[in-house]
Amino acid sequence: QKQWYQRRVRGDTFVAGFTDVVLRCLGLVMTGVFGSDAEPGLIQSSPLSALFIRNHQSFPLPIPDRPRFVEALVTATRSSGTFQQIFSALLFDHMGRAKNSNILDKTVADVFHALECLTSVKIANSRPIACLVPTLDVWCPDLIKTGRQLEHYSFLGPFLGVSAYLEENTRIEKDKDLDVEKLKQEVPPTLRSLRDVMFKIIYNLLLPKDNRDNVLKYFATVLNLNAKKSGIQAREELLAGDGFMLNFLSVMLDLSTKVVVEKVDTNYFQSLNCRLDFSEETRINATTEEAAEFSETLKNVKQPNFSTECFLMAIYSVHLSLLPTLRKQITRVQRIKDLTNMIKETTRNGRPAPNTRAELSLKLGEAKLEQWKRAEKIAQIVTFESELLQKFAEFYGKVCQWVLGVLDPGQRWSCGVVDPECEELAPNKLFSTLPEFILDDIADTLIQSSRFRINILANVNLRYITGLIQTCVCHPATILKRGTSGPRCGYA
Repeated sequence: QKQWYQRRVRGDTFVAGFTDVVLRCLGLVMTGVFGSDAEPGLIQSSPLSALFIRNHQSFPLPIPDRPRFVEALVTATRSSGTFQQIFSALLFDHMGRAKNSNILDKTVADVFHALECLTSVKIANSRPIACLVPTLDVWCPDLIKTGRQLEHYSFLGPFLGVSAYLEENTRIEKDKDLDVEKLKQEVPPTLRSLRDVMFKIIYNLLLPKDNRDNVLKYFATVLNLNAKKSGIQAREELLAGDGFMLNFLSVMLDLSTKVVVEKVDTNYFQSLNCRLDFSEETRINATTEEAAEFSETLKNVKQPNFSTECFLMAIYSVHLSLLPTLRKQITRVQRIKDLTNMIKETTRNGRPAPNTRAELSLKLGEAKLEQWKRAEKIAQIVTFESELLQKFAEFYGKVCQWVLGVLDPGQRWSCGVVDPECEELAPNKLFSTLPEFILDDIADTLIQSSRFRINILANVNLRYITGLIQTCVCHPATILKRGTSGPRCGYA
């Protein structure tokens, strides 16, 4: 028995040693050492990529074996010094696959799951691949100057950019025979699945503390480069697509789910430590100069915690994603209505004579109307995805709770409602210098949910929403611009 045990130990040692040699050789193959034409280090595509794609033509690596294989390969290549070269190529290849994927593909989720598997690998107390991602040259290149460039050329851009909007998906736009009812059945579950995996990927990237600053910088870059998206005449060619922004919003809402509102700093938006640029934003009850002066008084405040940055970036994400998308949907509906009326007016006395300019214009108008109706129906499927709206509604209950805390630091309300009989609330600097869009967005949310008949406030605790409305009505001085004598039209 002792001899058998010794042989077993020697056998296990041999297998372990042989496995290590195989992994080291595999690492050399990945770096191009054995390539006849390519020089080492110049690999353009990773041969490992096919192992992680579930439905690839070659035999994929079974899903249960992927983490163990990656852990072994990481361990072997870290000791040989080829880790960064091998996995940088693999990550770059996944980015390329995501860029070429389409939400209509049955295999669209494979590259998402592959990246989630890689970023979740943990060896001892480190996450080597998750730590590698923010160091990539394509993570957020310095040359990126617009939101559209960020969507196309940053590492996470192609993953967040998967969209079903007709204007952003050429396959849906070109395939006129694609049944909208079929899309209504297939697109929402696919979107939910991809957003869930995208959240897991970004959550994995945030787990190493050394990564958090780089990831938060990326979040801030997304928001700052798309700040004009809330404008009336936004230049869409310079901004990220609506699909990208809604996917980004979904991730931010998921990150804010477990945030304790009482632990969120009340002075982040005014602090010099704020990563977001609000220099051109109108304030609730202060001028830009007053807001700048107040910010100077906050120089010595402590650095914001992670929960604060995630929660307040999520507020700004709503302002730049969901609400502009809802307003765009209103424009689509109005445009269809106007064109329909124009066609009816043209054909009131019969159709124009054949082969005339009037008939040609009418046909073009009818074709355009069908295209706009199709685009509006598809946009409705994507914009009103139920899970995103539910997360948004729950989040906005927390937003109202936070705004109430800023408005009345003494917390004199009971169950989220300020007593109307209490003394008048005096405007405080923290509340007065908040960006105006915070209150505007709360009002817009209530208006748009009524307009589109979407019950986004169902099953949500409304006490803080009603409390904020009652507080602003009972204490109008908190939101009145100096020199005005009545409620501001935006909140009336």
